[in-house]
Amino acid sequence: MKLIRKNPLVFLFFTLFSVLFVACGSDDDNNNEEPKDTEAPQIQLTSPAEGDEYVREVESILINGTLTDNQTLDTCYVSVSYTEKSASGSLKSIDDPVPFDRGPVGFSLSGKEHTFNNEDPFGTIIYDATPGEYTFSITVEDAAGNEASEDITISIIEQQ
Repeated sequence: MKLIRKNPLVFLFFTLFSVLFVACGSDDDNNNEEPKDTEAPQIQLTSPAEGDEYVREVESILINGTLTDNQTLDTCYVSVSYTEKSASGSLKSIDDPVPFDRGPVGFSLSGKEHTFNNEDPFGTIIYDATPGEYTFSITVEDAAGNEASEDITISIIEQQ
């Protein structure tokens, strides 16, 4: 008979303990988590600009402008590539012009903003660079992996 009297007390104790244990658990709301960053970085270049011309053997392609992100910037890559195809199918000599293909040149970034001030990632345009149309490309990635890119058409010309 004693065993039957203890059963209700044991049952009451386990019920009370279970309610307290469940009540002290963590919430499912996760209000402390930051929202996921889905916003791409912004590119605002002043140079190079669409249609800019650069004299080979005299000038460099300088970068000026600002990169921004709502959270944190991570990396930036810039490159220059020749966009025109060879005008002739003939054999090339050692004195023929060569495309001024450069890059990608990478920059490690941090913070919400990075400013380029006359950055010269490619050096002076070589004397035998093929005159013509080129594409300057810039790609920026933030710490969350969001990406922005921009292509700008420029020209390399011979010295007048």
